[in-house]
Amino acid sequence: MSKFSFKKILLTGATYVATVAIAIGSTLALLQDNDLTINVMATGIVDIDHVILERDGEGLKEFTQLAPLYPAVFPTGDQGLTETLSWESIGALGKNTIHSASIRNVRDMFTFVQNTSGTEAYVRAWFAFEQGDLTEEEFEDLIVINRDDEHWSWSDPEYDVRIDGNPYVVVCATYLGAKDNDCVLPKNTISHPSLLQIYMASKATNRDCVAVDGNDSGKYEVLFCFQAVQTMGFQSTDPQTATTPLESAENALNTAFPNNPWEDMIWPAYQYAAPGDRLE
Repeated sequence: MSKFSFKKILLTGATYVATVAIAIGSTLALLQDNDLTINVMATGIVDIDHVILERDGEGLKEFTQLAPLYPAVFPTGDQGLTETLSWESIGALGKNTIHSASIRNVRDMFTFVQNTSGTEAYVRAWFAFEQGDLTEEEFEDLIVINRDDEHWSWSDPEYDVRIDGNPYVVVCATYLGAKDNDCVLPKNTISHPSLLQIYMASKATNRDCVAVDGNDSGKYEVLFCFQAVQTMGFQSTDPQTATTPLESAENALNTAFPNNPWEDMIWPAYQYAAPGDRLE
């Protein structure tokens, strides 16, 4: 389990918008409406979808929009702070250590990519977290992320990335694969989850809650984008030019998707290209 308090995050994807209402003092600011735009990009014969879930008793359910984001409250007794959760019930790969329900106000955001096509794929996920008026140091101290570092390779976070005029912390995660770090998501398979949970530090003040909501929307926004490209044609078989599986995956994805998805803010919900084409 990785406690990832943001230092620099690089997120790509314009977007699935996951929102949580921010608690300010004893009051709760709720969005009246939320417009979701799913942004899934694939090239050639690859097709992907995404799954975002949270715990529901002993099971799992779809992520709940606009649930409150309060500062975390840790137990005073000897209750376990972590638990292991298997994804077998949804047909996804593996299991992860997560913050247990004994820590109140931790938000589950179990984020999976599903390869719905009949060919292997390289996959990455971009995330953008609202930074608001916080400095890098303040953001690191306030927003805590639990993520899967075993099956995903994460970029360093990048601060003050402007999306629609507002600052975000952006990070990118490239899938390391279902086995032996081959970086391949097999056909008709659901990946290990990348993002797992998010919470606000227990020491958060009213001022922090106001400052993190930089656009004064009354909610905290996390943006998602998922990208995939077929492995065929990108895996080098020449020993003289062979790269690591991760380098092959990153090269393939960068060739298909050369720009940060939020760079131009004009990405359609779904985008496809012929194998090897560059998307402008």
